[in-house]
Amino acid sequence: MTADERLNQLESVMAEMIINQHHFAEKQDLFAANQELLKSQNRELARMIFDVVVAQSDTNLEVRSIKTNVAELKTDVAELKTDVAELKTDVAELKTKVGELDAKVDLILTILRSKN
Repeated sequence: MTADERLNQLESVMAEMIINQHHFAEKQDLFAANQELLKSQNRELARMIFDVVVAQSDTNLEVRSIKTNVAELKTDVAELKTDVAELKTDVAELKTKVGELDAKVDLILTILRSKN
C-alpha cells in the first residue's frame, strides 16, 4: 500500500471519527437539555407536592379545631340541659309555694272577713 492510499484511508477514518464525535456531542447536548427539563419538572412536582402537604396539614388542623369546638359545644349543651332541668324544678317548687301562699292568704282573708 502506498503512502497516498494510507492517507486516503486515514482521511476516511478521521472523517468518520469527526462525524461520530459530532453526533456524540449532539447527543450530549440533548441529554443535558433533557436533564434540565427533568430537573425543572421535578422542582415543579416537588412544589406541587409541598402545596398539597401544606393544604392537607391546614385541613387536618381545621378538622381538629372543628372537633374541639364540637366537643366544647356538647359539653355546653349538657350543662344547659342540666341548668334547664334545675330551672324546671325551681319553677315547680315556686308554683307549689305560691299555691300554698294563696291558700294561706285566702284563709287569712276569710278569718278577717268573719271577724268584721
